[in-house]
Amino acid sequence: MNRERAVGIDMGTARTKIATAGSVHECASPPLSAGSATGIAEHVATRTAARQLAEFLSALFTDLVPVVPEKASVVLAVPDRWAVFSADKVIPPASSRTGRVLSRVLIDSVGFASARLVPGLQCVAAAQSRPGRQAGSLLVLDVGASTVDAAVYVLDGPTTRLIDVAHGDLTSAGWRDSPSEVAAAAVGRLLARVDGPLVPHAVVTGGNATAAVLEAVRSAAAGRITSVRWADPTETARGALLIARRESTALAEYPHNVGVSAHLIRDGLLETLVLPLTASPMRLTVTDDHMGPLPVVIQLDRSGSWLPAGLAADVAPGEHEIALLPRNGTHGAIRIGSEVHRIALVASAES
Repeated sequence: MNRERAVGIDMGTARTKIATAGSVHECASPPLSAGSATGIAEHVATRTAARQLAEFLSALFTDLVPVVPEKASVVLAVPDRWAVFSADKVIPPASSRTGRVLSRVLIDSVGFASARLVPGLQCVAAAQSRPGRQAGSLLVLDVGASTVDAAVYVLDGPTTRLIDVAHGDLTSAGWRDSPSEVAAAAVGRLLARVDGPLVPHAVVTGGNATAAVLEAVRSAAAGRITSVRWADPTETARGALLIARRESTALAEYPHNVGVSAHLIRDGLLETLVLPLTASPMRLTVTDDHMGPLPVVIQLDRSGSWLPAGLAADVAPGEHEIALLPRNGTHGAIRIGSEVHRIALVASAES
């Protein structure tokens, strides 16, 4: 048996895909309750279900997949609805009760050396990431048997970060809705909240990702994309493997520091300092001698030099309430009063 060090798992409603170095292994998933909206969550709802899931996975790594769990790290793709938003970050799926139970199944029962739960669409986005790739925002969807998830991820080299997400149900009041209509509605709600350019193509996965769905997604994006690509059914598992191997970084929290450059007179000397901005509003006084945009600066990946960030509009003297909007655009945005300004690196900072 090969002693590989990383595994990516996508346990779908019908099929389970397990990606290892050089191959993807497939088998039928355990049966789920009819009408399950969260798929894998059904497996750990009770102690009996958790035990059955542990037995299912243990058997796979005994008979099908040539990996010793005790020597491997695993990333398991989980429903995107498990990613819960707070004001400035995405709460990791492992923080939920079901996530904690599932993590214990993977580590204590199956025996993996380490385990991480990552939203399925982030795994799909990771499969699109490339070292050296310029930052851009990718629209990605999962159109499954009973639900639709749509998300926008920032791809920056091998790093992915969730900006926002929207969901839809294919069943309502006993009726089954059209996957194309539900997907289009989810895209419309999502892109109404996410401004700025998207990368030219979107990616769609899931058992209901038909040609009609792809066309509905393209139309709902209203010119913000030029094409929609169907993802290979193994793409989620392969993206999870990249994350497990640390060849792709799946971020949850906003990765940068943002502040306003300000002046302070101390002991008769003029000093320059950076006032940090967060999602909690801060009151800032702009003096009468100020002209032009607010001097916002950004420290990429919370290290290195503070770089100037351009804002599109000038800020008048007076008192302003200012807050950071981390999930708005590639580098986030600043809310000044009622106006929102996306952060963009100035040309000198990008070179």
